[in-house]
Amino acid sequence: MAKRLTWRKEPDEQGRVARACQDERGYDLRYDGRRIGSAYPKRNGFDRTIAGYYWVTPDDGELGIPLRNTAGTPVADIETAKADCMAYVKGCMARKEG
Repeated sequence: MAKRLTWRKEPDEQGRVARACQDERGYDLRYDGRRIGSAYPKRNGFDRTIAGYYWVTPDDGELGIPLRNTAGTPVADIETAKADCMAYVKGCMARKEG
């Protein structure tokens, strides 16, 4: 089976109270089941309103993906954050293979 990049929504909180109070969930970008990136809502401090969305990739030397955190420059929606993250990861992986 070929390895592929897929998005998976973060799991719901556990427990009735936690689930009732949970915020919007983020997404994990996975490569062959391993998390290599994430897209999240960015909150406005203590009032918890959403100020935008950002993405992050951990440092992964094996795949050639350096650490990147865009929390300082959030975008308007989760789909844009996911698309930007996917493009960054694919670009890094292409440079590693090339």
